[in-house]
Amino acid sequence: MLPFAVANSGLFPEVQAYLATLVASLKQTPAAHSAASARLATWIAEHYQAGAELPLIVVCTGNSRRSVLLSTLLNLSAAYCGLPEIRGYSGGTHPSAVNSRTIAALRAIGVEVWPLGTEAARGEEGLPNPRYQFYWGRQLFGGALESLEFSKTYHDASNPQTGFGALMVCDEADAACPVVTGAAIRVSLPFVDPKARDGFADEAEAYAACRDDIGRLALATLMEVRRMLDTSL
Repeated sequence: MLPFAVANSGLFPEVQAYLATLVASLKQTPAAHSAASARLATWIAEHYQAGAELPLIVVCTGNSRRSVLLSTLLNLSAAYCGLPEIRGYSGGTHPSAVNSRTIAALRAIGVEVWPLGTEAARGEEGLPNPRYQFYWGRQLFGGALESLEFSKTYHDASNPQTGFGALMVCDEADAACPVVTGAAIRVSLPFVDPKARDGFADEAEAYAACRDDIGRLALATLMEVRRMLDTSL
């Protein structure tokens, strides 16, 4: 039995069912991330205020794969755990474009991804950089659970500028940004880049595995926050 109710989370049924499968497999969360996850959970619990957004910006190099996956899965997990104030954002050090395989991996778990037909500024590679609206549910009293997504720098004007938690999900960005301007805490949480399997027959499986590893981390962290907050009452 979970220490919180998810019946009114507002999540799409397919998304909620996916998160329930992750709960059943949390023992597979990489041990290498346990200390960082515990540190992040403690910081969130200490700074959590009902009704006040607590932002987390996930940073990687291209803001194309891992950062988009973790920021989205944080938002899904926040709804699942009854912690809507926790909000995931993403950014990069050298933005490119949200990869189509990332979008496919999120659609596969029930996230709706709709292209908006507009483009953000292109990165150094000159790739088209479309804007997307992500939806993962609908709030009980109206309004969508959604985010606007496109590839951008972590300090883009669309992201919070101060008081956020910075989560570094790739070694390159971790090394390139020893200090993240405006961050209240900086946590290193590197994951293997699924890009290595692009073009291979198992690319979908590689992205799904990366998504699930990242999802377990997000869910385990926010479940621990929920436990801490409930214990303090």
